[in-house]
Amino acid sequence: MNTPFYDLVPRGLEENLRWRIRCRERALVDDQFRNALIQACEQDVLFFFAFALWVEEPRERIKLRPFIPWPHQEAVIVGMDETITEGMTHGHPVSATVKKSRAQGGTYTYLGVQIRRALYENGFSSGLVSRNEKMMDSKDPSAVMNKLSSMLDKLPVWMLDKYERNITAHTIKLPKTNSIWVGYSATADVARGGRTSMFAFDEVGSEEFIAGGVDYKIMSSVAHVTNCVFL
Repeated sequence: MNTPFYDLVPRGLEENLRWRIRCRERALVDDQFRNALIQACEQDVLFFFAFALWVEEPRERIKLRPFIPWPHQEAVIVGMDETITEGMTHGHPVSATVKKSRAQGGTYTYLGVQIRRALYENGFSSGLVSRNEKMMDSKDPSAVMNKLSSMLDKLPVWMLDKYERNITAHTIKLPKTNSIWVGYSATADVARGGRTSMFAFDEVGSEEFIAGGVDYKIMSSVAHVTNCVFL
């Protein structure tokens, strides 16, 4: 795996937290060090996860944890990132199918890969599809757009100073790079917004996707507007 800076990251929970604090504090006063962190995050997707991202786990006593990838997640994260690169570079359709079970952080994982892209690539765009509107964008903490917003909120301010969220339109935009996420429920409206860098489907095996052949109709529609799909 091409992860040139990941070996510098402490993997233990306490060690990682102390390291993050030291890095963030120094980055506030040391421009050269801050630029080195930005470069490492841009060039190494696993470093970005282990330095900048957090996950929330309501079932645990400690609800908020640094996203330190588990060994079996590392190859998945790198593979997702390489799939996006392949789709955008070669211009032919590619897909990544991720078999996941509960408590594996699947949604956080594909969102994290996309956040890094959106921070560093001008005009990156992603369509996010969930089984219904409530699970895509609502006050429910489990809604995909809520998870995305929460992850963005926890980035260092020098990495992301602001973003724009429109709950009515189900969009989140990063003005600095003109990147955008658009949320959809599993209906025929998916992909009507035009071409996009990629699409990601959450809980694609749910009844809402499968009932009445909706999954087939959505996939056929998406195939015309993007070269990269995560399932």
